[in-house]
Amino acid sequence: MTAGLVITAVGLVGTLYADFRESIALRWIFKPLASAGFLVIAFAPVTGGGSLNALHVGLVFGAIGDVALVLRAKRWFLVGLSSFALAHVAYLTHFVSSAVRHPGSLTPYLAVVALVALMVVGHLVWTRLEPHTGSMRLPVRIYVLLVSLMAGAAIVSASSPGAVWTLAPLGAVLFYLSDLAVARDRFIAHSFTNKLWGLPLYYAGQVLIALAASR
Repeated sequence: MTAGLVITAVGLVGTLYADFRESIALRWIFKPLASAGFLVIAFAPVTGGGSLNALHVGLVFGAIGDVALVLRAKRWFLVGLSSFALAHVAYLTHFVSSAVRHPGSLTPYLAVVALVALMVVGHLVWTRLEPHTGSMRLPVRIYVLLVSLMAGAAIVSASSPGAVWTLAPLGAVLFYLSDLAVARDRFIAHSFTNKLWGLPLYYAGQVLIALAASR
């Protein structure tokens, strides 16, 4: 676990430096490194006989999407968007399954509140993004729906008995927030500031999910 944390931390710092310098070469080095770190955390127990779950699948798709976003070309952005969408589907599957298997006393009510709240937030985000999405309007709209459902399911699953907020549910919410930085950088205003807060949230979220996957 420690090795994975160090790898991701080094990769994150290097990626931020690469983005500050706008160096594609450095991004090719440090972005995959940062993703490799959370994969090491998640898969280390598997090599010792541990079992795989939906979180592992989501982490792999997240790493693929992360590498695809090294370049800003539209085709690579769509590859990254698709990979992250599949990651959110995997996380959504995990959280829904967890909430169904171990429902808490507040689960039904929390599910309604979380769903309505995240749909409202998702609609507001989409309203802001839509005029800037152009030909990517449909895939971005589907993505906003998926990530909103995933974040809502994460919040609901946190009410399950024995749920640990500092792991997968919190990680999923951090991932959700980091997506706002990606959307702003891609469609509203390209700026290093977006990376400065978005990347730490993203990698922190993935590390927390990886820790949950490794348990």
